[in-house]
Amino acid sequence: MRARGFGTYAVALIALAIALVFVVLSTAPPSQNDDPSSRAAGKAGTLALYNWLGNLGFNVHRVSGQFKASASDVLLIVDPRAPISDPDAEAVMESLAHGADVVLAVSTDHAIDAAPLLNRLRITMDTLRPTAGDSTPVQPFDAADRVHHVPMAAGAAIEPAPYLTPLLGQSGMVTAVAEQVANGGRAYVLASPFPLSNDGLRGGDSSAMVLAMLERARGGSVGFDEYHHGEMAVTADGAAAIFNSPLGLAMVLAVAAVIAFLALSGRRLGHPLPVGDASLVPTTATYVQAMAGLYSRSRDRGAVASRYANEVKQRLALGGAADPADDGSFVAAVGAIRPDLAADVELVLERARALATSSPDAAALLALARDVDDLERRWAEPASFTPAQWRA
Repeated sequence: MRARGFGTYAVALIALAIALVFVVLSTAPPSQNDDPSSRAAGKAGTLALYNWLGNLGFNVHRVSGQFKASASDVLLIVDPRAPISDPDAEAVMESLAHGADVVLAVSTDHAIDAAPLLNRLRITMDTLRPTAGDSTPVQPFDAADRVHHVPMAAGAAIEPAPYLTPLLGQSGMVTAVAEQVANGGRAYVLASPFPLSNDGLRGGDSSAMVLAMLERARGGSVGFDEYHHGEMAVTADGAAAIFNSPLGLAMVLAVAAVIAFLALSGRRLGHPLPVGDASLVPTTATYVQAMAGLYSRSRDRGAVASRYANEVKQRLALGGAADPADDGSFVAAVGAIRPDLAADVELVLERARALATSSPDAAALLALARDVDDLERRWAEPASFTPAQWRA
């Protein structure tokens, strides 16, 4: 009956585990094809650009948790998905005034999120550019003459202005400009984030365009703005990243199910010890330790000696062969079975009774305990004689 009940619980646990695995496998990961983050490997992501610049020796890092534009020599803001606030836009302009460069690439769908920064740069993107295609240099801006065709997705065009330097154009419309901030750095604005994406970086001369913009920077620290991709708190790493995922949720549910099973079933880990198991009987060392604790808390040391005498009778386990209350009959019964131990048993009992009527010191009690332990050990050994009733 017990085995059947355990089997039922086991089947229930296996079924729960299978259900959890199914939940994890059936939970489709979110698509990254529209995520411009430098952590995303999808088409719109900028992970390839992040890794490539790092391999070239640039000090690449991500701006997340708090928006700090001043820590980067070049700040890349690629298609922001969270609105750039007025204080954030002011921080970017202040960084430009101190000599840093900024690369801002926006799409038509999310240009509104970059509006505060575009307004401060005095850049307008109202004209629609309905078709995708290659943008070509409006004027030479790459000293090595490597930039000839840069692919751009459909979107908007940048309105020309006297204070803007057009860099790229498509069908008579401007798709990339540069603006020199007075006594400061440069702001590069792209009408499409496609050239910086994982899908667009490998096409045309996108990578050469990036190098042309970076080679004029004051230093090699390149920051990727992840704050305006939604990372407004510290990104979870290590254990936090695991437990915030579907796999971590499944692990937590599995542990909770096991704890609930143990609590409701009342089962212990491992098999219970059967009644009468030898490991349930305390050893002499354990008993001595317990008696030592009792001795340290009691002034009646004679009672300890009396307890040792009773311990001798219990350990030798003669059953009903002798009256345990009478030392004489007990010694006689021992002599009938183990004559080699009878004298020692009698001596130990006499010492214990004598100490019980006095106030023995610690040394006397410890000596008595050693003798009791020695008797127990010798009793467990095979007898080295033949009882008289068994002799021929």
